[in-house]
Amino acid sequence: MQKNKPHMSKSKLDVETVQKKIKAEGIPITKVLKFSKLKAEYKSFEAKRELYGSYELFLTDKRVVHLLPVLLGKQFYKKKRKVPVPVDLRGNSSWKEEIERACASSLLCLGSGTCSVLKVGRGGMESGEVMENVLAAIEGIVEFVPKKLGGVRAFHLKFSDSLALPVYEDLPDSKIEDLKEPKATRKN
Repeated sequence: MQKNKPHMSKSKLDVETVQKKIKAEGIPITKVLKFSKLKAEYKSFEAKRELYGSYELFLTDKRVVHLLPVLLGKQFYKKKRKVPVPVDLRGNSSWKEEIERACASSLLCLGSGTCSVLKVGRGGMESGEVMENVLAAIEGIVEFVPKKLGGVRAFHLKFSDSLALPVYEDLPDSKIEDLKEPKATRKN
């Protein structure tokens, strides 16, 4: 497989086929870009910035999502507001259901550091809805982390104008014996 080439299955999607399916399922998508067109027409920083400002939400076929950071640039990924949301467009499943699921989900962007942020609610939501979202997010994150809950150090809940409030914290098991100086090893 060549570098920077999207992996496509046997069923290649062209713009016309995609637009027909979008119209048939009544999906309110206004623009469809072919990967090669995106690569050719949005090379300059100004063009990428214009694309970023043109739409509120960006969806992408999950088969090419790993290629987009280099193609779209840091503008899309810096504040994580318009990171393209991956959607599974393979098979005969309903695209509308898949897109609705993606729009109702929160995208977890893992960075290279130890902390990650996940939005779980909006200001106008009822407290019960936010609580459901928090619990669903914790379940989803725990499933995603390699060591399950053992791989998570803490969960904090933060509002736009508050400090981070701890919801869960994994404290290390430490004993007084662990804090003592280690014994010197003897050489034979």
